[in-house]
Amino acid sequence: GSTVVTLGIKENVGVCLWAGDSRLYRLRNEELIQLSRDHSQVEELVQQGFITAEAAQSHPDSNIITRAIGANAELFIDINVFSSQMGDTFLLCSDGLYNMVKTEEIRQILLQLPINEAVLALIQKALERGANDNVSVILVNGELDAVAAPQLDFDVNSE
Repeated sequence: GSTVVTLGIKENVGVCLWAGDSRLYRLRNEELIQLSRDHSQVEELVQQGFITAEAAQSHPDSNIITRAIGANAELFIDINVFSSQMGDTFLLCSDGLYNMVKTEEIRQILLQLPINEAVLALIQKALERGANDNVSVILVNGELDAVAAPQLDFDVNSE
């Protein structure tokens, strides 16, 4: 199966939907926080207090996910509704990034580089460190005024 993380923003409210271990982070006032929680066996151990978050990073089963698109007939997703404000930067990424680049390094890159350069720098750093999984990175910066997308008319039943 595949993992997924999505982000929707309207005015000052953000919504994240996800399944698996792809993540959403928010950078606000120089603080980078994770807004999604991995659907993995190891994350469940952390949540239950059996291991620490630090131990989870090097746990041998850290890549075993408990939810994914296409893994089962039914898909169970989680949702997080949170505040959003002008100036927030959001990072949507796969484990190919965060397994290779520490959270503090990600934060520093986001603070130091323009958004388009930051995407390339994050991917390059993960690849230089031997990322053996896909490295997906999307950055969304809240500095721009919202622009409405054009209305699309389509019939979901058409082929």
